[in-house]
Amino acid sequence: MSIRRSSSSSVVSSNLLEAGGNLLQSYTSYLQQHRRSFGSRPIRVLTSGNHSVGHLERKPPDTPEHLKYEQETTLAQARWLALSSNSKQIFARNSSEYIQFDEPETVINAIREVYDQTKTH
Repeated sequence: MSIRRSSSSSVVSSNLLEAGGNLLQSYTSYLQQHRRSFGSRPIRVLTSGNHSVGHLERKPPDTPEHLKYEQETTLAQARWLALSSNSKQIFARNSSEYIQFDEPETVINAIREVYDQTKTH
């Protein structure tokens, strides 16, 4: 990955993408080592539309590197869906990784959905 030295924001963005890539490797490794089934227990994976952003007012530009990272992160999170036959990936497209602050209704609805399903089983 090349880092442009013209501004500090591009260095920060590059560092965030690199750190995020390391986190993706950790997720993948964890899932491989601890693979098990949760049967039909409900699992909801909330996926941000803006990974490694922090806060939306400081969103990095949509460079090819960042878009690739977004896609890889979304796919890595989708791997959690294999743990249950009752799983769903919910996309919070207008959120940073702080979905609970940017789109609290999305989080509340996911929790309610899981809670309601556990009451009926």
